[in-house]
Amino acid sequence: MNILSITGVLFSLVSLILMFVQWRWTAVVAFVGLLLTVLGSSGFAGAMLPLFWGFAALVVVGLNFMLPREVVASRLGVGYIGLGGLTGLVLGYLISVNVMVIGAVVGIVLGGLAFSMTPSGRHLDFPSARFLQYLCAKGLPSAVVLSMAGYVAIILIEEYAR
Repeated sequence: MNILSITGVLFSLVSLILMFVQWRWTAVVAFVGLLLTVLGSSGFAGAMLPLFWGFAALVVVGLNFMLPREVVASRLGVGYIGLGGLTGLVLGYLISVNVMVIGAVVGIVLGGLAFSMTPSGRHLDFPSARFLQYLCAKGLPSAVVLSMAGYVAIILIEEYAR
């Protein structure tokens, strides 16, 4: 492992922690981790992977700045969404690398659904537009961060499992 890969992994781990804190710049931290890992690898990932996820991180940061501060700062249900997404990411990866992102999204939706069934999440009134807005505001950043962290893990596995 070179210094770029190690730093990329550290950035990815920090972004996973920040995902539960709901900081506006979490997607950028995850992207820096992905970019450093790609730069430290021997070319397995190619140039399109960081380009796509860089645009996804920009979209997430832009949406976070357009949302009201109360919505972005709220941490209600973030644990359910984060753990659901992380579980879906791992299960999706166990099925196939191509299913990894879809697994994370399904896990996030199920985590949001589980939170809406708790006493503190009843105000979301599943199924409603309020629940969908909540899921988009909290789930999209989590999906982007988890997917980038998953790709960092894939790059490391492909790079160093030989």
